[in-house]
Amino acid sequence: MTYLPGGLTRTAYSLALGSDFNDAYDDDKPKLPIPATYIIKSNGTIAWRHFNPDYKERATVDQIVNALQRL
Repeated sequence: MTYLPGGLTRTAYSLALGSDFNDAYDDDKPKLPIPATYIIKSNGTIAWRHFNPDYKERATVDQIVNALQRL
């Protein structure tokens, strides 16, 4: 999964990290990956998932443990 960051985010990445979005992808879209956490059952189905385009918003340990306890 990816999302298209706004101009301010692209500028910050370019200035702070020296990142060039146009060189990173072959389709010229300035996209970033979306961090995600999945709990997958042994039969291959997704039992729980968490994702958010804001990379600072990650699943907490408590959320993951609670999801595992419900299995």
